[in-house]
Amino acid sequence: MKPELLVIAVRQEFRSKQIGTNLVEELEKQFKKNGVSRYKVTVHNAMTDSNRFYLDNGMKILKTFYLYDTQWNLFAKDIL
Repeated sequence: MKPELLVIAVRQEFRSKQIGTNLVEELEKQFKKNGVSRYKVTVHNAMTDSNRFYLDNGMKILKTFYLYDTQWNLFAKDIL
């Protein structure tokens, strides 16, 4: 199994209030409980706020690639 965060969204008026970070932290707690030590997420390169969010939450860019003429970033995080 290769765990992946597919979608996370917070309404505009609730952003920058740690809600997204809290959701990611809870996801990671559940992953740890279930023996998952690493997960990934892909994000459009043009989504600068989303890319910054994942970097700020400890994820690292593994690579950038193109799919359907769109540039994507592949992030991963090791859960300690």
